[in-house]
Amino acid sequence: MLMQMGSLATNGYYHPPNMIHILLDNNAYESTGGQSTVSHNSDFVTIAASCGYMKSLYIHSLEELESALSDWKQTKGLTFLYMKIAKNSKEQLGRPHMKPYEVKERLHPGPATTSDSVKLSQVVPDICPREPEFGDLMAYISAELTRLVADPDQYTTVLFGGSGTAAVESMISSVLTEQDVAVVINNGAYGKRICEIAEAYGLRYLEFKSPSDDAKSSYKPPAARSRIVSNNERSKGRLLPVNKTISQRRYPL
Repeated sequence: MLMQMGSLATNGYYHPPNMIHILLDNNAYESTGGQSTVSHNSDFVTIAASCGYMKSLYIHSLEELESALSDWKQTKGLTFLYMKIAKNSKEQLGRPHMKPYEVKERLHPGPATTSDSVKLSQVVPDICPREPEFGDLMAYISAELTRLVADPDQYTTVLFGGSGTAAVESMISSVLTEQDVAVVINNGAYGKRICEIAEAYGLRYLEFKSPSDDAKSSYKPPAARSRIVSNNERSKGRLLPVNKTISQRRYPL
């Protein structure tokens, strides 16, 4: 009710005659861990009456609640009932499975950590995909990407849109085969995601968990075709010394 108090005003405006609104207040956010609310500082009965409820009552016991419900069945009308209850809940009540710090890690900084030159390069007019400039840009990117591995006159690179996760998925699913074994350095949210992608494709991998600022440089994993690690673990806002770490082992990135 505290987060949706505007619903009282909406109900009062439309004034449905067949509505009874019951607020059971335990002064806690039960579904998120039982943190205290500020409901003790809010007079919901007076607020509901001010918003246009025909009846707005305090309920002090189950007997009063039963009596109020019985009366409402006879008289109807937009009614608000407020009753204080104890802090308690069923054991099977659904709870968030993630801890607060894990939720925080999902809010990665993204472009905020880029250099000023990258930020400034984005301050340009929008380029419509139907304009010649867009086609020229795509052709240039395709040719330069192809030039990294082959002759652009003989081969071409096909571009498709997607998120950063889509790029990681395309590389893992393209480079690794069912016979390969990859060592995944899980140092944060993206390392975990890499493992999930490999699992979804049925690829074999060895997971090594490490602190976000270490990249598992002190471990010597068994032989594998590839070693996969997130250079910019954005869930932690850290750049990792991947080149140094990878050069210490005979595994390609």
